[in-house]
Amino acid sequence: MQSFLNASGGNSGDGGGYKLDEYLKRIVEERKCSENVEIRKEAGPGRGKGVFSLRPFERGDVLFEDQPIIALQHTGSKSYAWACEHCLKYLGPPKTSSTSLATTTTTSSSSSSKRKREEEEVERVEEDGFQHKPVPVQCRGGCEHYYCCRECEAAAWSKYHCVMCTSSSSSSSSSAPCISIKSKGKPDASVMREFYEHADATNDTFRLAGRFYAMLLLSVLRKMNCMEPLQWAETNGKSLPRSLLLEVECVRYAWKKPWWLSVALPEDVDEEEEEDFRKQLQELARDSFALLREALMPAVVSGSAGKHREELSEKKNLDLLFDLELYGALIGMFELNNLGIELRGGAIEGTGFYPLHSCLNHSCNPNVLVLFESETEDEEEESQTSKCYVYALKDIARGEEVVVSYLDDSDLKLSTNERKKLLLDYMEDCLCSVCVKNCT
Repeated sequence: MQSFLNASGGNSGDGGGYKLDEYLKRIVEERKCSENVEIRKEAGPGRGKGVFSLRPFERGDVLFEDQPIIALQHTGSKSYAWACEHCLKYLGPPKTSSTSLATTTTTSSSSSSKRKREEEEVERVEEDGFQHKPVPVQCRGGCEHYYCCRECEAAAWSKYHCVMCTSSSSSSSSSAPCISIKSKGKPDASVMREFYEHADATNDTFRLAGRFYAMLLLSVLRKMNCMEPLQWAETNGKSLPRSLLLEVECVRYAWKKPWWLSVALPEDVDEEEEEDFRKQLQELARDSFALLREALMPAVVSGSAGKHREELSEKKNLDLLFDLELYGALIGMFELNNLGIELRGGAIEGTGFYPLHSCLNHSCNPNVLVLFESETEDEEEESQTSKCYVYALKDIARGEEVVVSYLDDSDLKLSTNERKKLLLDYMEDCLCSVCVKNCT
């Protein structure tokens, strides 16, 4: 994960451009599947990049495994099961006791399906004998985040959580920069809690985008602290710190337009109401980003070294680091490229951004299926993490494009026009073999 974010560090000073070929090659190499698949920049007319097989596969074979750059458990899922904040490995029932879960079950005003799932999880916990392995590790800052091991806690802290911890007493002197949690007036931790609450009430993809934005800023600051002087570069008519530009280049091949422009218009919204609809989405993102900016701002300034601190203190430069359009593009990227995660029979639900999986094109006649369990490993349910496995649904020939369905199995049974409506968020028109055949 870290090498993906920092892969651009060795580029020459050509304006910060990160070569697409190198980026795509690195994705495959880091997942150790370069003998199985390759990513091509052009999969065909109107299809963009795509993944292709380099050797024949039989039905049931694993083509590749993928780890998310970043993932999280849905807030609502936390009432069913307790998972590692970093890799989503099962830690136990909510609040680590069946009593608290049983209480939730008897006092909940939610639907019967939710109560049934909670009751099923209680039964599973009872079968486990309340033995939680691994022993949960609390965030070093003292907030409510827990992890399955010290390695996951350290990774999360270093990559983003050191500036997103909501414990007002957090003052760890870890090696990660930007640990300052206090600011003049309102504590950052309090503002960060508001950011989380806003995301929970509106769209928890904001949480994921916030984590990734924090990762970008921390990476920039680490580079700035060993760079003299701070360099600025032009891209798309905007001036950005060169170090941030390099980080953005690593993800720009996956992102879309800003979220409020990229989502399809819902069927219950008339065309004449489209402008107001998109303005409402933009305002949601703006409110979310305002909270994130306020929470991270003092940490960014205090985390920069030497003369960079004075330079970053200038409003014009801080405004360049905190870009609403970049935040909106990240939300759009996650909304349209994320993979839904289901572990432990659906008790743990989440979402994550998988670099190789995100390069798979859609087909209404897919040849692969994504699962979160390996049939080749003796893996117990409790040891499942957010790692995904891509299985062949049928025999795949060498050179054939690897395609997955963006729709559920039930949706694939709908008519061509109905499927196309569901796919509008991803494409204007589905060009898979099934839809093309049905339209001719």
